[in-house]
Order: sequence, then C-alpha cells, then structure tokens
Amino acid sequence: MPSAAHKTFLDPGSLEAAKWIGLIAMTLDHYGKIVQPDLFAETHAIGRLAFPLFAGIIGLRLANAPTLAMRYLRRLVTWAFIAQPVFVLAGRPWRDGNILFTLALGVVVWLAMDALLSGRNRRRAWWLVAVGPLAFFCEFGPVGVLMPAAMAMASRRDLRTGLLAFGPLGVASNIVLESPALTPVDCWALLATPVALASPNLSRFVPRLPTFFFYAYYPAHLLALHCLDLAF
Repeated sequence: MPSAAHKTFLDPGSLEAAKWIGLIAMTLDHYGKIVQPDLFAETHAIGRLAFPLFAGIIGLRLANAPTLAMRYLRRLVTWAFIAQPVFVLAGRPWRDGNILFTLALGVVVWLAMDALLSGRNRRRAWWLVAVGPLAFFCEFGPVGVLMPAAMAMASRRDLRTGLLAFGPLGVASNIVLESPALTPVDCWALLATPVALASPNLSRFVPRLPTFFFYAYYPAHLLALHCLDLAF
C-alpha cells in the first residue's frame, strides 16, 4: 500500500473547496427530495456530485495517511448512528443505512485490502466477509462502499491519478442496484473530476471547515429540511 515512494502527498487543506461543493450539492439534492419535489430532476442531478467528492476525499486521505483509517472509522460509525433517526424522519426506511454507514464500510474495506496487500494483520481480511452483506443495506450499495478503497488504490501511483478517478468512480457508485443502467443523470458525477482537479487552487479562497462540521452537518441539514417541509 502507500509508502514514501508513492507520490501521493496531499495537503489536508487542498481539497477544502471540494468539501464545500460536495456539501452544497448534497443540500440541494435533499432540498429537492424533501421540500420541493418539483425541482427534484434538477437538484438530483447536481446531487450526483456529492458522494463521489466525499468518498474520493476520504480515499485520497487514506492513500496519503493510512493511519487515519481508524480515526475515520470511529467518527463515521458514531455519527452514522446519530444521523439514522433523522434519516428515517426525512423519509427513508430504517433498513436503509445513511451515507455515513456507506463511508464507514468503505474504510473497513480499505483496512481489509491494506491487510491483504501489505501482509500485515491479515486477519482483517475477514472483515470483507462481514462488509459484503451490510453493503446491500446502505446508500449507494456495494459499489459505493468500494469507492473509498478504489480511490485510495487509484492514488497509489500519484495524486493526479486519484484526482482524475473522482468522476469515473463516481458514475459507477451512482448506478445503484435497483437501476443498473447508466442514465444521463448518473453522468453528472463526472464533474467531480474537474472539481477535484481545481480544488487545490480554489481552496485558498474558502474557509477551512471545522473537524466535525461535516459529520454534524449531515443530520442537522436533514432535520432542518424536514422542519422546513412541515412548515410549508
């Protein structure tokens, strides 16, 4: 897996613009789903950017600093359980896991692959057996769960390869099991690549998000949109 020989150095703040764009895309997507369904077609297309950006950022960070994996996992699992009641309140069934569960399982896949390929702690490879069934019960399904690890693998050669992979892997993750055919809406995820490539230059113009902002924002914005829907 990544070593000092791999050209994957990534300044933690260099993808800050991509985080902001991902948050905006996600919020617009959920606004159309929850508050104003007549805009759903437009907001859903924009929302196809969100998951590739979030999963891609995690994948790049894992490739650059593998020791972050357990920290990511603890935070994602904790906030996934906090967000699940709000996720259900916003209209999803309990059996569907929210996006934070998807990302958490993605980190587990990375840890298992790291164990297999590095020859260290190979018992973690068994985690893949547990992740497999769980991946069918969260947003974006098994392909979405694989994306953070796939992004990390794509970044092993150099950072630019990882940045270029945002869009194509995002399209793959947007093709969910219930609708396996490629649609024009899915192709909006390709825009994640130019966003990722531009992010290092754009990030100097946006404020740095606090460490726990994304985790707390996810359930908070769902709750706010649900209340807005009830109000109107």
